[in-house]
Amino acid sequence: MISLEKHGSLSQVVLISYGEVILSIGSSLKKTVVVFRTPAELKMVSWLEVTGSYDKIEPGKTYRIGFKISLTADATGWDQAPVFMSAKIGKKGKTIWKRIKSLNNNIEKLKRRTGPVNIPDDTDGRFEVFVSPNITINQDTKLQFGLYEVWTGKWKTGLLIYEAFVEEV
Repeated sequence: MISLEKHGSLSQVVLISYGEVILSIGSSLKKTVVVFRTPAELKMVSWLEVTGSYDKIEPGKTYRIGFKISLTADATGWDQAPVFMSAKIGKKGKTIWKRIKSLNNNIEKLKRRTGPVNIPDDTDGRFEVFVSPNITINQDTKLQFGLYEVWTGKWKTGLLIYEAFVEEV
């Protein structure tokens, strides 16, 4: 269990087990951020699955999703690991995927940085989800999102996750 700072009316739980970070996010603010007191560090994983959800979406609005991350100086395995983000509205919604190439393309730069960066970055383009204005309030309307690398099966180390964010644009 990782402790989190509480921001406004945020209510969240974060668990780490077997290389998985699960975020549960809730807020009535325009921007919701889950911030770790210390970043969650992936020590040695063969797959990455970071998932979160946000239940305060509104029909007709667009939401930007991202993570603030960095790499330790001795991070390995990320150069050939295809990292993706996904999002969908509700359990049965259509999943949208986005490749996060900036992580793979900037390994050495991320290792040398003194602070975290947002992904996706400007080179990746924003990761946004539009909520249909036709969605009804009694439907499953939770925004579910994630950060993944589950395809290579190769060992990876040194990813630091500082926060996950969802903001209305």
